[in-house]
Amino acid sequence: MSKKGFGIEIFLRTRPTTKIASGFEINSDENYVKFEFEKNLKKDYVNNMSTHYQFEHFREVLPMNISQERVFNKVGKDVVDS
Repeated sequence: MSKKGFGIEIFLRTRPTTKIASGFEINSDENYVKFEFEKNLKKDYVNNMSTHYQFEHFREVLPMNISQERVFNKVGKDVVDS
């Protein structure tokens, strides 16, 4: 268990990009990521695929522009020091 008392902590860091794909949302304030896909509506094609996914169980969603040093200090420093 970590010093912060959360048990297993899950952090999300995404690769920096200049253009975020449509249907992809990162919320660092509320610590979730959401994907929305369009259904394939071809004739004679059955598509029961879910089009909405949201993941909320992150300790923290790190911003895309975060430095490697800040990632280490937030995510790995306590583990290395223990």
